[in-house]
Amino acid sequence: MKKMRNIFAAAMVLVMAATMTGCTTQQAPETEQTNTAQTEEPNMRTVLQLGASRYEVSFRVPSDLAEYLSLTTFPEDTAAANILFTKGDQDGNIGRLVIYDAAEYDAMKNENLTLETEMLRDEENGVVLAYNGPQDSVFEPGTEEANLVQQYQNAAQDILGSLKLEKISGLPAEPNMDTVLQLGEQRYAISFSVPDNLVEYLSFEPYSEYDNAATIQFKKGDKVGNIGSIVLYTTSEYDDLKTQEVPLETEVLRDEENGYVLAYGGMQDSVFEPGTEEADLVLQYHNAVADVLKTIKVEKSA
Repeated sequence: MKKMRNIFAAAMVLVMAATMTGCTTQQAPETEQTNTAQTEEPNMRTVLQLGASRYEVSFRVPSDLAEYLSLTTFPEDTAAANILFTKGDQDGNIGRLVIYDAAEYDAMKNENLTLETEMLRDEENGVVLAYNGPQDSVFEPGTEEANLVQQYQNAAQDILGSLKLEKISGLPAEPNMDTVLQLGEQRYAISFSVPDNLVEYLSFEPYSEYDNAATIQFKKGDKVGNIGSIVLYTTSEYDDLKTQEVPLETEVLRDEENGYVLAYGGMQDSVFEPGTEEADLVLQYHNAVADVLKTIKVEKSA
């Protein structure tokens, strides 16, 4: 999670400051009376992505406010979503949900950085769901919009107490993509894992004209596009090309004993129309690439 998120957090003050004194870092405790937000099914949902893992975040807002609220995510920051209030031509952000790697969140907290407040912690998956609300009213005080937002703020304890976090996809334990490449006289089996919700759309096959390179291809229906490539170089060849400042794929693995470098290249531009389902799925893949590359295995093949 990039620290730039703190720019947003620094300009915010917690809605819970007045409504949730004493709340722990786990899900907000139940009140003595049964809260509607906790007993009814969630009516607000979104999906946040952290690395290769995707999580559904859900919660319950009062039914008379639900029509004015929506959750907005961002292609450039898939781990965060704004809670947007819209009425007619008036709109404003009235809250923000962010999912962090738990270790990173704790490290930033120890550095006394301004952060959203922890609401839920998933120890098994090592993530924290955090929340922040606006510092000032986003609408003119006394207007109908401001009054409705105040209703939301008054209900914050019940709303945040209904938060749920569920992992819906991630990397499998075993590789689900593999092929064989040849470098000189030696063949190598290359394997890695991609998110389990994407594997049906992806293939990993050698280029027909290069036996030391393979393409990662996305296909859904009649929509097809190359979204990545993996190339095996001899260490001397890769280093020589790098010295010549030839554009190269990024080095991922280097094996000096066997004399090879495995390198990865991604696409420069979207291969599908932005906003389409295909573009969204490819974006999910690219947001997961750092985790995907950590799973690459190379083994000598007969």
